[in-house]
Amino acid sequence: SGAITVRRLNGELKDNLALDLDAGLEWLARADRPTKVHLAAAKYGPLGEGDVLRITVVSLLKQDEQALLRREVPEDGRVRLPLLSVPVQAAGLTAPQVQAAIVKAYRDSKVLALPIVTVTVERRFSTMGAVARPGIYALQRRDTRLLEALALAGGITRASLRYVYVLRQPAGRAKAETIGIDLAKLRSGDPRQNVVIRNRDVLWVPKVQVGEFYVMGQVRRPGVYALTGRRVTVKMALAAAGGYAGPSRSDTALLVRRQGQEGEKRIPLNLPAILGGEGPPIFLRPDDVIIVGLKPRTRPATQPAGGAKTDAAISDAVLQALRLKEMDLSMRLEDALRKLSPRHRTVVDLDALLKIVRRQIANIRPPAPDAKGDGD
Repeated sequence: SGAITVRRLNGELKDNLALDLDAGLEWLARADRPTKVHLAAAKYGPLGEGDVLRITVVSLLKQDEQALLRREVPEDGRVRLPLLSVPVQAAGLTAPQVQAAIVKAYRDSKVLALPIVTVTVERRFSTMGAVARPGIYALQRRDTRLLEALALAGGITRASLRYVYVLRQPAGRAKAETIGIDLAKLRSGDPRQNVVIRNRDVLWVPKVQVGEFYVMGQVRRPGVYALTGRRVTVKMALAAAGGYAGPSRSDTALLVRRQGQEGEKRIPLNLPAILGGEGPPIFLRPDDVIIVGLKPRTRPATQPAGGAKTDAAISDAVLQALRLKEMDLSMRLEDALRKLSPRHRTVVDLDALLKIVRRQIANIRPPAPDAKGDGD
């Protein structure tokens, strides 16, 4: 089918996924690449639902004057006209066939003796998003191409954009498609990107995202920063915030991103990899929060709620071992830990703890000798 999926993206498009993140990754992932079919001049077949007809009838409402009627082909395929009790079939016919059917309808109903009717199809395309003049435009030719259509809309107003999209809904109930256009190639003169624009196409030029993002934690200038249309990466945000202001670890950086009205998503950031240029850049969105050096509070799987009580219980065990230094240190320490209540038990590195205890014992001054002499 030619549809691009995330797994089937070629290397070039895959590298650009992050570049177009603010345009909606799902658009690029489901877009079709331009093919020869998209470059051929339009060939319009029978009319279908949604097609717009421009109909003129002479002397219909006033003698010797043209009545101009504009009708969109409805779901049932029949158009309603003045002074006719029965609608005229349009869907499935060409414009000349519809014209002949209207002439026959007015003549058979005796509304007009010699009906003079013309029928043409209004073919249009729409532009939306980051163009100077978004709106609806007439298609004057069958081979109007993308560059001409963008020029009619005043051109693209967003300099950093990489992709635009042609949203195509054929007449009737045919399946819609999305065509992804690489702007860099289009501007460089690649004819494969300059597709033919067809009736009812919509050119979508993604707008910039404006707003603010926030940087907090161990940076020199924490605060609020503006997104004014220029794409900002995590690396650029850290540079704007002055870089690290203290000892920061890569596993303590987070990107907090809003989801919906109240939800949020926490994305761990590997700062050494990001600053080293590894992997695709991460572009910020409005209301993103970068937290540097603030480690989220976590609890070991074996530690119960009430961590302060656990720490206090371990400290008591260490003190007990210190007081009982005349016995084997390791045995007494392990015995003291075993006597803790189950809810205070935790995983303890005994070897490291014993080293600490031994250092503490070494610093304890021996008790003063007994005042009495040996002979007493």
